[in-house]
Amino acid sequence: MPRLMLALVLAVALAAPAAAATLYVTNTRSDSISIIDTNTFEVLGTIPLGKGRPNRVAFHPDGRTAWVVYDKSHDLGVVDAETHTLLRRVRIGGNPYNLT
Repeated sequence: MPRLMLALVLAVALAAPAAAATLYVTNTRSDSISIIDTNTFEVLGTIPLGKGRPNRVAFHPDGRTAWVVYDKSHDLGVVDAETHTLLRRVRIGGNPYNLT
């Protein structure tokens, strides 16, 4: 059952930098991103994002930053993929939902 739940979560909100062995998964309940090793499925770390219910993540084509949409706070966050830190957060309003 835990693997099924992981698969469902991964299908909803995930992103991976090009040619990487890691996967970023948003955690809406804990307002964070989990970094997962795609070979072992081990959680390598967690990036705290602050309140707002982050629900989608996508990588910039250069792989250096990940962009996060917050459902509840209507924000857009930028995460440094090397240092695993939230660089900035901007209120965009409306009802942000997806990234491409």
